[in-house]
Amino acid sequence: MRLFCFLTALCLLWITDSTSVAAQEGRYELGRRLRRYELSWDRVADADRVRSTPVMEKAVGSFFSLRWLDAAQALDQALHSLQSDQEPSVFKSWVLAQRLVAQPALSDMSTSTVTVRCSSFYPVEAKTLDFGQAELSLRPLKFSEKTTSPFAPADEPVAKTDWFPTSQLQDGFNWTLPQVPEGDYWLIADVRSSGGEESLELGRIMLSRVERLEARLEIVASKQLASAPEASETGTATLRQSLSLLQDIQDGIQQEIDYPATHLLRTCELLVAANGNSEAVFSNAFSGEAWLTLAQDKRSTTMRVRVPAGQTSGTARPVLFLFHGAGGSENMFFETYGAGRAVDLAAERGWIVVATRQGLLGGIGLGCADLVELLDRHFSIDRERIFFMGHSMGAGQAVQQATRAPQLPAAVIALGGGSGVNGSRIGNAPWFVAAGDLDFGRRGAKALADSLTAAGKQVRWEIYSNTEHMVIVQAALNDAFEFLDQVAAQRPTAIP
Repeated sequence: MRLFCFLTALCLLWITDSTSVAAQEGRYELGRRLRRYELSWDRVADADRVRSTPVMEKAVGSFFSLRWLDAAQALDQALHSLQSDQEPSVFKSWVLAQRLVAQPALSDMSTSTVTVRCSSFYPVEAKTLDFGQAELSLRPLKFSEKTTSPFAPADEPVAKTDWFPTSQLQDGFNWTLPQVPEGDYWLIADVRSSGGEESLELGRIMLSRVERLEARLEIVASKQLASAPEASETGTATLRQSLSLLQDIQDGIQQEIDYPATHLLRTCELLVAANGNSEAVFSNAFSGEAWLTLAQDKRSTTMRVRVPAGQTSGTARPVLFLFHGAGGSENMFFETYGAGRAVDLAAERGWIVVATRQGLLGGIGLGCADLVELLDRHFSIDRERIFFMGHSMGAGQAVQQATRAPQLPAAVIALGGGSGVNGSRIGNAPWFVAAGDLDFGRRGAKALADSLTAAGKQVRWEIYSNTEHMVIVQAALNDAFEFLDQVAAQRPTAIP
């Protein structure tokens, strides 16, 4: 029950008025801390994970009482408990508590100065750390477009400051940037204690620098694509959604994640050059990540897509649909849930990944059957290998989509959620259903598995020990993809 309250409270934060700076700041900071925890969780032994469980329970209580700052502090304590069985130093406690801000996030190339500031997101013992030092580095995005996120930072920086007193970072450090090419960059702040005994990353912020920014935004905004004969509903809706996002970033409005604004602008320009023909921009020649709004008959679904590189033109590719839990968005499987590991595992296999946005009541706009038809106009889809994966409320979405289009999925994965189903309304796809032993979604997942078994469906049911609702996706991913590999190998060869 306490874990149920945790997600309920998290959902309340996520649905708070999106124009509220405080709400978006909280959403960004809590998401950043959860991602940081999940990255560490993947790297440690089971004994270390066990040590963090009671602290995560503390976070649950804080969420239940809507104490967001206490929840953030508990997530940071959980992170430290994964890394050590000792109390954190004053220095580390201060670093973990920091919120990093850099403005402007999106600027014209003529703007040479960025102001970087840190402040404690929640109260900590050390108010200032004059004895510490900070260093800033600027790293371009990799855009590898293969098996890892194209938005990961490059190994080597293109610019770096000298070490300077951390107090200057707290006051607001004005960094005059060198001339660098147009593009998206990660600004990374590292700090070290005065004696050099401890060195940690304080945070990272994405900066986007664009040539002739105002003029290019004006050109994109002035285009009326709806009247162009080549324009598709998807092209028009995607352009509108991306332009709105760009304008918010330019205005300094806090977003839920760090967006690569230069990448978004270039996508808008490609759509404008194609007169809104989304199929000319997103095709088998495309690889990488994109935010799309597929639209048809005045209905639409916003999604984030990764298309892996290295595929032969015209080759039909499997598709993995990802459905997030309550309070999330199309970014959740890419940014959290093991810091995007499900997306990486699918990309390694050459599969297209589609993470849809769903509303509070579980709607995703267009159903998966319609989405597959629209996707197939852009990319060559292997209809014999359409897979669903959902977590929590997203597990319920996977069930709903499998019921609405029973012949569509080749396999379905439901993690930490679900409910009993009418077996006569479900096709013959095999199911992988899992929950943690401390997972409040365990009962619903078990009901789903039992009803599928009673209906004679093929079901693999797994319980993961010392696992609660937040990390069930990470805990189950290896087994889930082993299951998908087996299903994919048994399906007939697709005909493009």
